[in-house]
Amino acid sequence: MSSASADAGPSPFVAVGGLGGSGTRLVASLLAEFGIFIGRDLNRELDNLAFTLLFKRRELLALTDAEIDRDLRLFATMMTRPRSLNGDEQAFLKARAAEPRNEYPDGWLQARAHALIESSHEALPAGKLWGWKEPNSHILLPALIRNFPQMRYIHVVRHGLDMAFSRNQTQLQYWGDAMLGQPGEPGPARALSYWCAAQKRARRLGELMGSRFLWLDYDHLCLEPEDGLNRLGEFLGLACPDRARMLAMIRPPASMGRFRRADCSMLSSDDIKLVAEYGFAVD
Repeated sequence: MSSASADAGPSPFVAVGGLGGSGTRLVASLLAEFGIFIGRDLNRELDNLAFTLLFKRRELLALTDAEIDRDLRLFATMMTRPRSLNGDEQAFLKARAAEPRNEYPDGWLQARAHALIESSHEALPAGKLWGWKEPNSHILLPALIRNFPQMRYIHVVRHGLDMAFSRNQTQLQYWGDAMLGQPGEPGPARALSYWCAAQKRARRLGELMGSRFLWLDYDHLCLEPEDGLNRLGEFLGLACPDRARMLAMIRPPASMGRFRRADCSMLSSDDIKLVAEYGFAVD
């Protein structure tokens, strides 16, 4: 499969994914500071809601490669707006918005489809770089590699033990059974197992991307912002337009190190070992 179809405009420059609550919002904010267009319909967390509408759905796992490729090309068209959406595409978006997804308020998905259909037909300026942030992007990495072979991908990784005790376990609810191979009781132990499985998969796929894949340690970024911002800029190949402003945006969250205040005895020793192997202090 080739990259995005000719009428979809320029291919994406970069995408950001990771587990929910891992710090992807900060990275999206930094991308915007670098001058990268990350979408028109965004929530408070800077998630690209066009991506959410199309791909944050359990049915994704049952789609064929051809169906996913079609949806990604439509997404690229909606991001770059080289043309208006045709009748079939509008009907497709409305059908996606009509699907039952109980985690959203009534009318929320319909509002996303309406925003996409009614947004102004305004193509990106020539040479403008674009991308997006949506944590679930890592689930689609094989398709992203297939469709956008030059695209960079940033995988944001926060300390696995902190993530085990996060209240944000939406991804575990969506993809946990598939990622772990079986259903199980929700809780910190399963959350950590999901973290491990997701990171191992991302690293494996990242090897296929080579220098276009960045494993971004969120904890390191927060604690060593000068170095973290340097690494991000080098990966993107872009200079910081306002370095002082960008550094001021980077602050450790109060929840960093929360696992030290929790009961970790329920967690798998093998999972904890993997967290340590990935460079995070676990004691």
